Amino acid sequence: MSLNQKVNLLAATARNLRRLLDAGEVTSAGLVQLHLAQIAARNLAGMKLNAIIATTPTEKVMEEAKASGNERRTSGPRSKLHGIPTILKTPAGSSSGPAAAAAAGFAPLCIGTEADVSIVQPAIRAALYSMKCTAGAVNMAGTQSSGAAWDSAGPMAKSVEDCVDVMHILLPGRNFRSSLKRSWQGIRIALLNYEEWQWDDETCARASEYDDQHELSIGTNSGS
Repeated sequence: MSLNQKVNLLAATARNLRRLLDAGEVTSAGLVQLHLAQIAARNLAGMKLNAIIATTPTEKVMEEAKASGNERRTSGPRSKLHGIPTILKTPAGSSSGPAAAAAAGFAPLCIGTEADVSIVQPAIRAALYSMKCTAGAVNMAGTQSSGAAWDSAGPMAKSVEDCVDVMHILLPGRNFRSSLKRSWQGIRIALLNYEEWQWDDETCARASEYDDQHELSIGTNSGS
């Protein structure tokens, strides 16, 4: 079975990829190659999402991926996200790019920043789980912060568990996993009306590939 058959990039969570890594069915280098190919096919070409400004040079990222794989085999993983491709937001602006990138399979999760809904709103539109950390709790060194009183980083991912694993890295020493109740009790579900929220053609050109995928997902969800 090929790597493309083992990994559905549009649905795979970091937990899914970690299980494949732990079982030796994939390597970190293989995952990086797979995600880089998805970015090449959808970011500036194909659907032209323009969600990512730049990726780490291929030679460097492959070298890091191979080193990560070797470390996993000899010493074990450093964390639950060791060897998992991750997207980091550009220094300023909203987090819609990382959210779109994660939803498109460029990586299973991303870390964005938010002053006011810049994490949670893009995540809602991209069908992701998200969390904004309390302002001042996360070290924002290296980012162009809008202000220490309100700006903070946080995860966007395809599963709550992946968000928890990011939070353990952003804010070590706290037990976020205890909040995973694995129950739908008290949970409310909302569905975004795609036609109502779609930008007009003068603002954003429609992509037939996106429309087709959306209609397919709606049909699948309606029948389940």
